[in-house]
Amino acid sequence: MFSKNDELDDITTGTLKFLLLPYYVADLLIKIVDSSHLAHLLAAKALLLHFVEKCRALSILKDSEFEQLLEGNPGDRQARITRHKKEREVDARLGALCQRRKRLAKKKAGAAAEDEPVPEEDESLAEEVDREYQLLLLEQCLRKAADKLHMCGKEIELLSLSQQQKDDAVEDHRRRQEEAAKGPKVDPVLIVPRQLEERERILGQMFNPQSLPTMTIDEYMALHPEEFAGQTSAPPPAKKSEEEEEDEDGDAATYKKRQWDDWTDHNPKGAGNRKGNTG
Repeated sequence: MFSKNDELDDITTGTLKFLLLPYYVADLLIKIVDSSHLAHLLAAKALLLHFVEKCRALSILKDSEFEQLLEGNPGDRQARITRHKKEREVDARLGALCQRRKRLAKKKAGAAAEDEPVPEEDESLAEEVDREYQLLLLEQCLRKAADKLHMCGKEIELLSLSQQQKDDAVEDHRRRQEEAAKGPKVDPVLIVPRQLEERERILGQMFNPQSLPTMTIDEYMALHPEEFAGQTSAPPPAKKSEEEEEDEDGDAATYKKRQWDDWTDHNPKGAGNRKGNTG
């Protein structure tokens, strides 16, 4: 639609709005946040640069303002204040021009409804207002494009660093897997005898009935008395005779009788009666 050799005066008023297409597409791509956000930002940055270069070629702004806008320090506080003031002024002018466009369009529609011809002065004025509006809109979008370019550059740098770290981690994991696959193979360690005969011999010893006792302790002591000659068993307790048992029973009865006599001496008959009956 536009040639590299076109100048601003060569572009008709109705075609100026198409210069804004790269800006609006880039603004839309910046707002899309998904898994391909980095690719969207790179595409948006390319579109914004194309839009800025086209505006520079058409001299939408003065060269000095272009240099200050694109090559200046974005973090400069005074530059930001100046730029914001300029944007507010342009917004105010755009609002006034928009109202004039509406009034002229309404006047033109009224004349058409009454089948009256529109004066050439009104036609010329409407085109002049419309062109001024389109140029101011380009100027405003150009300033916003400079801010978006700076923002895209910062975000692309961060996302590229994050993506590089992910790629490095994937590459490191792949390299470790390849090294592990190329490593020497280690034979499994067998913890059981490899020969079947040795295994059968061990099992036979495990369940051999000869490992059970073949004699009792008394039989062994009878066969080997010399080993137990110095060892004597404790003698069984002596059994008491009948006389000793009778004597012990008599002594117990005598001791019990003496205790009863002592108790009656200290507790006379009727001592525990509350009514005092002692007879």
